[in-house]
Amino acid sequence: ESFSYISLQAFALLPSGSSGNTGYEPDTFPLLSYFDIFKRAAPEFQRRCADSSCWFFDDQAAASAASSAMTEEFFREVDALEARVALDPKATEKNVALPHLDVEEPIANTRRLCRLRQEIMAKHGFFDVFTQVKGEENEKALNILPTVLQELDDVKEKESEIAACFRGVLAGNLFDLGSADTAAAFSRGESGFESAKQRLKPRPWLLDDVDTLVDALGQSQSSPRYDK
Repeated sequence: ESFSYISLQAFALLPSGSSGNTGYEPDTFPLLSYFDIFKRAAPEFQRRCADSSCWFFDDQAAASAASSAMTEEFFREVDALEARVALDPKATEKNVALPHLDVEEPIANTRRLCRLRQEIMAKHGFFDVFTQVKGEENEKALNILPTVLQELDDVKEKESEIAACFRGVLAGNLFDLGSADTAAAFSRGESGFESAKQRLKPRPWLLDDVDTLVDALGQSQSSPRYDK
């Protein structure tokens, strides 16, 4: 009901398919490998729920009990989905209705797993359990922002500047406490922006459309070109 005001629209700049839709498929990664990724991340969510639950519960004991119940339910639901997909790989092609958004989505994909986790957390009284850490990290990001912008201004070629922007986007995307590996690095103090950039591989990346973007912006120069 809280989503009843949302109206989903196709992003106009995505290539249109012959059927009139965008033809864009966001969930193309092998699902079976993601079941393990989501289950490995569950203890971090449980810990965050228990740690920050003073915002939602009267006492720590109630918070810990609720976070444990939330995690157990999530594991049951994910295990059931995993077993269903293992028995019937085509289950991922079947849709489930989302009445509050007036759309359907596949019964099992990465978005569905994210939505399932969020719904179970809310059911047990937890909402944005990363609020505190996001506030702290935003402050750190604002402190280094002038340096980052100056580094981009110092790049002479437009293509190299756009590639540098993408490196920053990718480095920032590595900071995801919903990932078990990133959460472990964060606890060791190894999750800084510069260290994340150093861990990025050089271009061409696994999926590399920077040159296509530069061409679309009409700013192509004579820098080396990369294919996907």
